[in-house]
Amino acid sequence: MGRPPARARRGEGKVYKRGQLWAVRWTENGERRYSGGYLNEDDANKVRAVIALNLQAGRPGLEPMPIS
Repeated sequence: MGRPPARARRGEGKVYKRGQLWAVRWTENGERRYSGGYLNEDDANKVRAVIALNLQAGRPGLEPMPIS
């Protein structure tokens, strides 16, 4: 039986591997948010850091993608 995954600190988000790609998960306004498709863990951690800074400043974690 393995060890349960570590919990992320509140407001910081979590980076995890999803198949061959990496993803970031965080909670914003009581809703779980997700951003994925990063090729390596470093890229996902950079995005997670930006999300954490935005949330601390009272801005949305990630800006919505424009629909073309």
